[in-house]
Amino acid sequence: MKWLFNNWPQKIGSLLLAILLWQLVVRIEEPTLRSTFNNITIDYRNRPQDLAITKGPTTVTVEVSALGSELPRVKAEDVTAWVDLSKADASTSSYRVHVTVPNEVLTKAKVVPRPEFVAVTLQKVVSRVLKLAPPQYVGTSERYVLGNDYKFTPDEVVISGPQASVMRARTAQITVDIGKLEPGVAYERPVSVLDEDGLAVVGLSISPSKVTFSPSLAPTPQEKNLLISPVWNGSPAPGFRVIRYELIPNQIKVSGDAKLLAGTYTLDTAPIDINGISETTQYQTAVVMPKGLTAKQRTVTVRVYVERNPIAPAGG
Repeated sequence: MKWLFNNWPQKIGSLLLAILLWQLVVRIEEPTLRSTFNNITIDYRNRPQDLAITKGPTTVTVEVSALGSELPRVKAEDVTAWVDLSKADASTSSYRVHVTVPNEVLTKAKVVPRPEFVAVTLQKVVSRVLKLAPPQYVGTSERYVLGNDYKFTPDEVVISGPQASVMRARTAQITVDIGKLEPGVAYERPVSVLDEDGLAVVGLSISPSKVTFSPSLAPTPQEKNLLISPVWNGSPAPGFRVIRYELIPNQIKVSGDAKLLAGTYTLDTAPIDINGISETTQYQTAVVMPKGLTAKQRTVTVRVYVERNPIAPAGG
């Protein structure tokens, strides 16, 4: 039995080496399993108040790996990715991505973000005052027309954000749907900030974010095309007759009270004196406009064509 105790340090060392080799073989044979979590939102923490993020990724991939028999169960909601910006300045720099998972996961698995570092650009935060420009109107209204004496409350806003974005801003404006406006009503509308090309400048803080718009509305004049009806006075010279006439134009656009227009179909001219004419004659005559109706064109041209009466054959 003495041989068991001979060279015992070498024998213990051999045993330990054998155990290590066995563990290595087991680990080589046992596959490493992985869980991959895509689109984990990055939480940018401790950002200095005078800086704003202008460029940087919003998500990362997180990989959880362990031996097959040891891979813990992990849910996406258990994984948090974050970046510490407490030492950031106005520049583009690389920052380490940190991952937070439950403690029991960390004891059994390796947790790695992909990528492990992200490039983030920060700029100084500045402010400007912008006067509100005239509204951007959309839609139409059949009942009302807009006046120019609208009112904003307030009539200016303060915009804050990254310096480059603030300097791009040219216009503060609201959008108004004309078809939804009513007289005597004030509307609260969100403010948009646009650049010189009319494109929205994003990433800005707008204070106030909404303003009150008080429109000036008047009833829309109703319009209708009405035919012109000539009124004659007298008759052609003896032996002549009217064979036809022309009205230029033969109708005009009239606006006014809707009820009055609904019951009006033609407009008379002032009396046209054709007494004693013996040849084609042209007149410029007024159109008689009923009370409550108006028209831009108030006169028409009337051309009257006449000819001699045919002579009856002798002997009837």
